[in-house]
Amino acid sequence: MGEMRTREIKFRGWSDTLGMSDSITIDFLIKNQTDFREFKVIEQFTGLYDKNRKEIYEGDCLGGSLENTHVAWCDTCHQFQLIISDMNECLSCSGDYSWAEFVDGSEDYEVIGNIHTDSHLLAVN
Repeated sequence: MGEMRTREIKFRGWSDTLGMSDSITIDFLIKNQTDFREFKVIEQFTGLYDKNRKEIYEGDCLGGSLENTHVAWCDTCHQFQLIISDMNECLSCSGDYSWAEFVDGSEDYEVIGNIHTDSHLLAVN
């Protein structure tokens, strides 16, 4: 039987006025917390780290051999996947690269930005 992986469940938020948060806590049972409703987008931590030990979140753009990809939820695969940014196509759905392959080698890649503050990384070169 394979090794069970656990990960910390945490989020970051993005808004036009607040920018990108490092980490936010969402606790629906406690009042008077940071008002996460101010964020336009809330993204989940994947549990993975890049080669610089930077946390990889949804919306992160990757460099190196995975240039022009970002992490997003794939409704077809029902999990996080790598998305070809300029085509908005899931690499796993196309049969090119699975999330499991990325998980095994995630520490070889580098987060170079995110889809909110680095939209130039999504453009066709």
